[in-house]
Amino acid sequence: LNLNIPYDLAIINKNFTKVPNFAFMYLKIIKLTLMKDEIEFIEENAFDKIEDFDELVLDGNRITNIDFNADVRMFTINSNKIKLIKNDTFINFKRLDLRLQLNYNKITHIEQNAFRGLSKLVDFSLNG
Repeated sequence: LNLNIPYDLAIINKNFTKVPNFAFMYLKIIKLTLMKDEIEFIEENAFDKIEDFDELVLDGNRITNIDFNADVRMFTINSNKIKLIKNDTFINFKRLDLRLQLNYNKITHIEQNAFRGLSKLVDFSLNG
């Protein structure tokens, strides 16, 4: 593994419930996939200091809130347990402009300014 070249990292079907702050610090990751890992909680700065980071996929976990930051252009968080999208949820996702997917969650309420700051977003999906 050459750590000087950006790469995709996928961690799938592992049993861990928390992603701690700076978990992937200084790694060069273009796309990070944490899928079907039983994740319930992600610390606010879990995805900070990742170099070349463009895409985050968190499908099929047990995440209930988006209380973390990720400096990515594409964010997918399908099939989780999110019920509420709070005001300014994505305000610190400053580069998020290509894709946001929130499909097949448990969303019952979206606050008025939940998507503030995403004026350049090209693809948005909220189904199921």
